[in-house]
Amino acid sequence: MTGKFENIQICGISAAVPSKIEENAKAAEILGERRCRKQIKLTGVKSRHVSAEEQVLSDLCYPAAKKLMEHLKWQPDEIKVLVLLTQCENYRTPSTAFLIQKLLGIPQDCIVFDMNLGCSAFNAGIQVVASLLQQFPGNIKALCFQGDLAYESIHHDMSADAVASNMLFGSAASVVAIEKMEQRCGFAIPIDTLSDGKRYRAILRHYNDSLNMDGEAVFAFSIGDVADSIIDFRKKNRIFEPDIDFYVFHQAQKLILDNIAEICEIPEGKELRSLEEYGNTSGASIPLSLCVNGSRYADKDKIRILSCGFGVGLTWSTSYIEIETKNILPVLVSDVLYEK
Repeated sequence: MTGKFENIQICGISAAVPSKIEENAKAAEILGERRCRKQIKLTGVKSRHVSAEEQVLSDLCYPAAKKLMEHLKWQPDEIKVLVLLTQCENYRTPSTAFLIQKLLGIPQDCIVFDMNLGCSAFNAGIQVVASLLQQFPGNIKALCFQGDLAYESIHHDMSADAVASNMLFGSAASVVAIEKMEQRCGFAIPIDTLSDGKRYRAILRHYNDSLNMDGEAVFAFSIGDVADSIIDFRKKNRIFEPDIDFYVFHQAQKLILDNIAEICEIPEGKELRSLEEYGNTSGASIPLSLCVNGSRYADKDKIRILSCGFGVGLTWSTSYIEIETKNILPVLVSDVLYEK
């Protein structure tokens, strides 16, 4: 599914994480020193921000959005679309997006819903929200959230395999402020989203069960379909290396990212990452990587980003966006619980 949006502007990005940090080196107590060191080397994840048992996703989404709206001087009654992409909703029903609407004080005149999507949520969410905004006249604003949670290890199965799996994932929520402009913005946003339901079992989690991942299938998918799609995306949209300030990919793990960078011939120093300190944060990993790397683009007023999210589905989504650097906010750390 290919879209190109000439009247959509990415106005700002914000992200939030909990304060609790788990150091992966401590897993040596269960895995042993050798396996622990190997795990950290392959994944590139040294530490992760994790949630306490009582924290729910909206506890991170709300403060991230409140901070961004205040920064942009957006009012609640200006928001006409609010979408949350997650695999860790607060409740089975209703959509967690409704609670976020309530907390932000957004009135009834708004489209609100959740989407069950993980690693490709940043780009796919922008595509869905931008498509919805096309039906409204005038300048219309939207909030697109992404996020999933990882909990403190004391609340998990402490078997060696479970601990090794937990060492990859961290908690984070992000929000993208999007505005549909009456006139062309001067920068068209191309987005490609692809899905392959035939491989849905590659990353699978049943209710009240742990995540099951076919590591070999996911690795092959990442360095095959995903890398090929990035190369094709650049060619199809005539995006050349000088047109790209940074690449930002879903923070799957270091081995996968290193291989994608090599296959796609990405110049050294042009990729932004966050997995070393935050782990794999699912759909929030692309915006989080932008938020934690502010020093890398502090000398620029605007940056152009080529990003690709890929994973559960299997699905992969690539976009090319422009954003003012002053509107990429530093990561917010929050443990406040807003709704019991």
